[in-house]
Amino acid sequence: PGLTICAERVAVSKAVSEGDKDIETVVVYTDTDEPTPPCGACRQFIAEFNREANIIIAWRKGVKQVNLKDLLPLAFTGEKLGKT
Repeated sequence: PGLTICAERVAVSKAVSEGDKDIETVVVYTDTDEPTPPCGACRQFIAEFNREANIIIAWRKGVKQVNLKDLLPLAFTGEKLGKT
């Protein structure tokens, strides 16, 4: 184990490599009985493109939509370095 690259970062990286840097929504589906939100590394990675991205968490028994700023309230962004 250790820190690996998750599907969320692969999907965002692919979108960015295709020229889409305006990440509005990320959908995470897991074939589980409980919701599985993005890991901390994925939350930070998504925040670097859109601090207020919508995150849709889907699992066998349901779907929940949350805002990234609620999942990662103290995200480190370029604004912290004086960059936007």
